[in-house]
Amino acid sequence: MSAAVITLLIILCSMIFFVFEIVPVAITALLVILSLITFKILGPNDAFSGFSNNTTLLILFMSAIGEALFKTGIGQKVAKQVLKVAGKNDSVLIFAITGLATVLSSVSSNTGATLVLLPLVISTAKMYGKKPSHFLIPLSFGTAFGGILTLIGRAPNMIISGFAKDQGLAGFGFFELGKIGLPIAIICIIYMVFIGKKQLEDRPFQTEEVKGQFVVREEKQWIAVAILIGVIIAMVGINPISKLVGFNLTTVAMLGAILTVVTGCIDINEFFKSVSWTSIFLFAGLMPLGKAMQETGAARMIADFLITIMPSHNSLGIVVVLFLVGGLLAQFMSHTAASTILAPVFYMIAVTLNIDPHALLILLAISTGMAMATPIGTPPNIIVYGVGGYKFVDFVKLGVPMLLIGLVVSVILIPIFYPL
Repeated sequence: MSAAVITLLIILCSMIFFVFEIVPVAITALLVILSLITFKILGPNDAFSGFSNNTTLLILFMSAIGEALFKTGIGQKVAKQVLKVAGKNDSVLIFAITGLATVLSSVSSNTGATLVLLPLVISTAKMYGKKPSHFLIPLSFGTAFGGILTLIGRAPNMIISGFAKDQGLAGFGFFELGKIGLPIAIICIIYMVFIGKKQLEDRPFQTEEVKGQFVVREEKQWIAVAILIGVIIAMVGINPISKLVGFNLTTVAMLGAILTVVTGCIDINEFFKSVSWTSIFLFAGLMPLGKAMQETGAARMIADFLITIMPSHNSLGIVVVLFLVGGLLAQFMSHTAASTILAPVFYMIAVTLNIDPHALLILLAISTGMAMATPIGTPPNIIVYGVGGYKFVDFVKLGVPMLLIGLVVSVILIPIFYPL
């Protein structure tokens, strides 16, 4: 059996493990490393290289900066004011909740944004005598929209950008995804306000799932905001900064994380608790799989198959097929895992068809960011699924239109911004 076939079997097994959660997803990622070493696909140094990768560290350090927004109460403060202004009109509330979640998750963890806004949204709904189930899916979907606006909006964006750099390409600019993601977010929010709200069912409220509020350090709020703004400015202007002091994105994020602790926005225990260790292990474990796919030819095999089923001389057809591949796979397994597995495949397709790899990697980031049509697509979906008492079909009814909106916008804008 060839190394390429073994690699594909490892991918297949990992996908089964991810979908059915046979073991925790972080353990599945470690089993991938073990399998690559056992079957001599990669040596130990290459198999464990994900733990020292710049992108892994970028995800880790940005977690602390996002946590500082929550622990100082700035996120809650903004949310309370927005919800207070929104009042009791359903459409206005849905617009406010979805928009607020979008903005907050664009600069912090989508899971953290969900947990911070969750009790505020529930209390607002109860205050006006409304069912929380009418507002929790808009909350979850809003965090997904925020994830496709910036480089740090979600871990897969940083993973795909890191992969691009590994191939000698330019990484994603801080707001680059927003060129495609912002129009998608705007249209999806409008859909949610005028059409989606009619598809939201009354569901029983599961009070035992709701997290309590925590003590905040209000006197540190503006320090946390200043750190975040400083990090964003530095990331946007990373090229001159790199020439001046040698910093890269990871160094900037590390400095920001250090400042959150030194200034007292969070303490060291909160720093460690802020990290999504599942995401860290997932990326570190699966990143070598991308290397294995390229070195063994497995990525080439998948790419060749996809090329046979897509209109390779039609740029719109390429975008449609690949968007659906990324978008549908991410619905049924971790969007982080889907992004990591598909990055080398999309890159190989671009090389084979002699088109801009950057364009297809942007497409991958957008498509996997639309993982909203199932309760398991993203962590926020899982959170509100239990609390809101939803059924699987609730996510399908609202998530499929979101996926289709993402597809249509991508088909129109990808060729404009990234000529294929």
